[in-house]
Amino acid sequence: LKRELLKFTSSPTYMLNGGLGIVFGPAVAIIGIITAILITNARTKREHEIRESETVMTSIAGSIESSISSYKDLSRLIMLNDRVISFLRAEDVDPGIRNDAKYGVMDVLNVCNGVDSVFIFRNDNEYANTGRGEYIVDYDLMGSNEWQSKFLLLRGGALVTMNGNDAIFR
Repeated sequence: LKRELLKFTSSPTYMLNGGLGIVFGPAVAIIGIITAILITNARTKREHEIRESETVMTSIAGSIESSISSYKDLSRLIMLNDRVISFLRAEDVDPGIRNDAKYGVMDVLNVCNGVDSVFIFRNDNEYANTGRGEYIVDYDLMGSNEWQSKFLLLRGGALVTMNGNDAIFR
């Protein structure tokens, strides 16, 4: 029996199968460990990128909220300006009163940056603005209930929009 066992263990087939098992077994284990490490690193990197993106988005959202709050405060200051109030209450609008309103707004805007232009509209569609250049005002859109309802819902509050809520273009 010992002779047969010795013969069996020293046969070329056993050596080939057993030898490969001894060599490839650890190699497969090492490849498996390396693969697991790479997958774990990729997941960790992805999770870090997601957390970093969330942090950036939260920061941007806070910055936008702060800017909008500042614009609302500016709007209140503009509406309390004596020259703007005179423009809004005037019976007839002449270039002098329009310029006074413009300079009243500019006095308020001197303490801030990032505001391109401010428009002040009266109920009779007369307006004063601080922007440079010529503007196209869509009075038909401004006269529509849909456009006006956005402002009326705020009851004198500020509405921060781009291009006058699509009614003003350069």
